[in-house]
Amino acid sequence: MQRNLRLPKELGQAVVAAAKDRGFEHTAAFMREALRNELARHAGELATAEERIAAKVAVIREDMRLIQAQQHATLTVLDTFVKAFLTCVPEPGDLGAAQSRARQRYVKFRQAIGAKVEEEGSA
Repeated sequence: MQRNLRLPKELGQAVVAAAKDRGFEHTAAFMREALRNELARHAGELATAEERIAAKVAVIREDMRLIQAQQHATLTVLDTFVKAFLTCVPEPGDLGAAQSRARQRYVKFRQAIGAKVEEEGSA
């Protein structure tokens, strides 16, 4: 492919001088090399940008996985609490005995949540 390129006088003189300083026989060879270098530099920048984007996507994916695990644990706690509340709330009556049973139920509740979270984490 052949292209004609008109350069301002100052830029043309700078190109001729740079070509001579760098050992090129013709300014055309110098300009071809400059174009190759420019294209290669931009290709490297694009690859670097793609790598950065891919790394950020991986970090976001891991963050989302952790958030989903936390959300699942929260919903498990809520589900267990609602089940315990609806099925185990004592009838009004002897307050001391009810409080004692409530403490025992709370201990069982915490153990059940711990077991469920461990079960979900290992799955």
